Amino acid sequence: MYSTGGKAPIGELLRLQEKYGLFLFFDEAHGISTVGERGRGAVLEAMGGINDRTLIITSLNKGFGASGGAIFLGRKGSQDRRDLALRNGGPLMWSQRINTAGLGAVLASVDLHRSDELPELQRRLQENIDLFDRLLPTGLSGDGLPIRFVDVGSEDATVHLAQALLERGYYASPIFFPSSPAGRPACA
Repeated sequence: MYSTGGKAPIGELLRLQEKYGLFLFFDEAHGISTVGERGRGAVLEAMGGINDRTLIITSLNKGFGASGGAIFLGRKGSQDRRDLALRNGGPLMWSQRINTAGLGAVLASVDLHRSDELPELQRRLQENIDLFDRLLPTGLSGDGLPIRFVDVGSEDATVHLAQALLERGYYASPIFFPSSPAGRPACA
């Protein structure tokens, strides 16, 4: 899932992997918790389980509601692959070392993901996404993912919109080039 909405063509990539033996490296930072059984994310939901030709890196700082990162490797993953993940895994570079409070948040989030409450929270999130799509249709409407890219116009308008939303209790992240196309700032 991309931070500005949409997602990689996971199914198509998996078919190419099966046909040609590709090694796939997925960044699942925006999918963990928000989609999939027990919040396992879009990639594992599509795959059913990890294989030895796939590496998934994720942040626990976003949907998971904790700190740190995680790496998913196949059981037979080589040491070279493990080294690659540790060297290039975004969440490991962007996240901070887990402190005591962060570890408590990880454990609490794990408990939530194992409970019957997570599907209800995911359902309520999906209802909010559907409501947003009805009230403010975007190019991402109906994709079932929790991120929407709202093209606002100018940089000043984007900043003012984000401030006005925050004053009303809603956080929207203003984004600018290179996170959004040049000349197309937005709130995500």
